[in-house]
Formats: sequence, C-alpha cells, structure tokens
Amino acid sequence: MDIGQVLKRYFEQLPAGKITAQDVRDAAAAAYSGDISPIIETILAHAEAQGINPEKELAELHVAKEAAKAETAERNRRAKIKAAIEKIKPKLDELTGAADTAAMVDLSEALAALNAETAGLVTNAASINRFPTWADYEAAWRKENDDYTPGLFGRLGFPEGTVSYIGARTGRGKTTAMVNIGIEALFSRQPRRVLFVTLEENHKQILRRFSLCLAYRDADSETRAALSSVTNPYSGKKDPKNLYKNWKRGHDITIREGVKEFLTAIKTADDKIKHEVESGNLIFFDGIGARLYEILAAVRERRRGDIVLLDYIQKIPAAHESRGGNPDLERIRDGSQQLIEAAKSRECIVISGAQFNRDSQKGTARGDDEFTDADFRGCGDLEQDGHNLIGIGRSADKLTHYYSVIKSREAEITGEFFILNFAGGYSYMAPDGGAYEPQKPKPQTRGATGGKIKPESGEALGENENNEVEEWK
Repeated sequence: MDIGQVLKRYFEQLPAGKITAQDVRDAAAAAYSGDISPIIETILAHAEAQGINPEKELAELHVAKEAAKAETAERNRRAKIKAAIEKIKPKLDELTGAADTAAMVDLSEALAALNAETAGLVTNAASINRFPTWADYEAAWRKENDDYTPGLFGRLGFPEGTVSYIGARTGRGKTTAMVNIGIEALFSRQPRRVLFVTLEENHKQILRRFSLCLAYRDADSETRAALSSVTNPYSGKKDPKNLYKNWKRGHDITIREGVKEFLTAIKTADDKIKHEVESGNLIFFDGIGARLYEILAAVRERRRGDIVLLDYIQKIPAAHESRGGNPDLERIRDGSQQLIEAAKSRECIVISGAQFNRDSQKGTARGDDEFTDADFRGCGDLEQDGHNLIGIGRSADKLTHYYSVIKSREAEITGEFFILNFAGGYSYMAPDGGAYEPQKPKPQTRGATGGKIKPESGEALGENENNEVEEWK
C-alpha cells in the first residue's frame, strides 16, 4: 500500500481530542502490518502537516525518531572508521617493508602523513569532532534548536553545548534563580528535561523549593496575597518553608490565616513536581560528597537540549591532587573546563551558580551590591569560560533584588540593571520589568575621637555580611 494511503487511513482512525503516541501506534498497527519504525519520520511529518505538534502530542515517537537518527549517524561514523582502517593497512604494510632500506627523510614524510590520517581516525571516533568540515558546519546549523531563552533574564539566549554562570554574593538568590529556570524549563510550551546537581543543599531542601516556587508562580494576585500572609503556627513567623516542612511531617497547620489557600496551591504544585520527577523530566543529583567523575557522568547522561543546573561551581570537587600553589583556583578551573567538555559532547545547556567574593565589601559603608566580570575572575577563569555571565545583586536596604548581564558571547551588553520580583520564602524570582540604578556606598566619617571609621548611617561595625535574605519585606 502507498505510504500516503497508510498515513491517511490511520490518521482517520485517531480519536478526537488529544492524540497520544499510543493512539498513533494502535492506529498504525491497524493500517500497516509490521514495524512502524521505518516510517516514524514520515508519520511525524504528516502529523505536523495536519496541525499536530509532534514534539508535544507525539513526544514518544519524536524521541524514537531522534534516537533512530543518532543510531544511523553512529552507524555511518563506524562505517567510515572501518573504511579508514582498511585504507591505512596497506600503507602500514608498505612502511614495514621499507623501514630497513628507505631513506630516513622518506620514512619521516610517510609517517607524518600516516599520523595525520590516524589523528582523523581518532577524532572521528571521539564524541567531539576536533576537525569539523564545512559539511559539519552546515549540518550543525540545520539541526540546531532555538536557544533556551528563560524569561527570568529578559529572554537571554542559552545555546546548546555551552556553560553559563549566575554569580552573586551569599544569600542573594543564586539557588532561587536556578530553581526558577528549572520550573520554566519543565512547564513551558516547549518543555525541556532538567538535571539539578546540588553540591550544598539536600534533596528535601531543593525539591521543597521547586514546589513552593511553582505554587507561588501559578497563583493569581489574590492567592499570592494569601500565600504571603501565612505564618508557621509553631513559630508565629511568616515562614512558608517551615510551614511546608510541618505539613510534610503530618503536623496540623490549619489554624492560621491563609493556610487554606496555601494547602490548595502547594498540593497542586507537589503533584506536578512529583509527576516530573517520576517521569524522569526532573532529575535530582545529590552531589554532596560526590566525586567529580560522578557529576560529569550524570551530565554526560543528558540528551541534546536538556538543562543542567549546578549549585554551585565553588563547591565542585577536585579531580586530582593540586599541582600548584592555589588548589581552590585550580579545582574550579579544572571543573569548569570539564563541564564545558561534557556540555559540548552531549549538546546540553549547563547553567551554574558562582559565589562572588564574600569579603569584598567588609569594613566599608555598604551601598548596593556592585559586580563586574572581575568578580567572576576571582572564581577561576569563569569570565572566559562562560557563554553568559549574569550577576544578581541586592540593594543596601535589602528591599530590591536586581540583575545585570555582565558578559554574553552573542547578546548586546548594555551595563543596565533590571529589577527582579523576589519572594524569598517561596524561592520565587521573576523579572519586574523595571530598570534599576544601584546606589553607591555612603561616604565615611571619622568619629569624634579620631578612632575607627564609621558609616554616617550609624550602622554598627562588624555586622555579618553573610546574613540570609529577609524573606518578607
């Protein structure tokens, strides 16, 4: 039967409403005897022509098509390698016969030519093509997906096969930013799989963040107001993180204002996060105490276009004992380089947090956070490695959070700062839409006795710079 008739027959048999991959398989089985794998690509093309999104409704078949293409590409690569080996064999035999009598200059030239061929053989077998041809260049453009463009940073593009860094001082929202990027990746119109690698917080803390963030993100303004009013009945404070913890432990939390709305929103969010975890779309990797090779192995298990979130780069373990005088710098530099290699080989998108220097503002009258690429430079060569460098800051009064794109290999850098809508208790962060002008530190004066320098504001000296973000303002 003509393939067009096959397609027509089984599409006519599909039920009205949402079409699943199983519907297609059942209908195809009725219309076409045998394995439908050879016609998957045609099926998907026909579905798209009928207004069906093959990457969504027929996701399973779309994945099968991508897997089949990858298998075919690898089979072709192996065939090329075998052909190259057969081509080299006679030359090796010829060199073996001439080794005793040929002039050394001729042997040297022949070995150099053979060495070039074997280098090509090695790179053909490698996961990264070290000597791409023009055809490889054209093919790379044809297969490239649109960049991942989370709304959090003004639709800044994060291309596949790159590593980017979100930098901030402690307590400013690095983890919160990555949780929100993960939520957006999972629940966008074109969802992506997410691997969250934590080197600091455990799975209870991170997955709680995901549920709280999703609950707040999906709430309307009236519900958000109720969520912002909830208090922990055991402390009396506005503390949704511990309220969630008490609910999970089975404690009674129904005696406080706003708890009804809280429970409705959080149960819905919990169910959605549970589904993403159990379906394998959200994978949590507990990297606390893990070796670097374990983390890299988890990244290399990703597929093209997946999002990898790493919290955070300063915590990455060393691959080996230090060879120099600055082991921390060496560890971060090596880890960053290996992350780039893993991202390139799997064509996934790695976004990592980066801790800015904690001591850079101690002992001064503090203004708003300031940051440049130099703050990344103090973390290793991250300002060179990162495709995008984004800084997150906080105003001196702790009421405003903002971000700026410090570096991007593709986007225009303007030096502007943009306000973030921040609800720390719910690990929620979103663009506010407004611009922000950071305030400089206030001038300092000496006390009447000519003693220690003291801020004009009267702020006490020695206040802890590492204080946590106030969750409710």
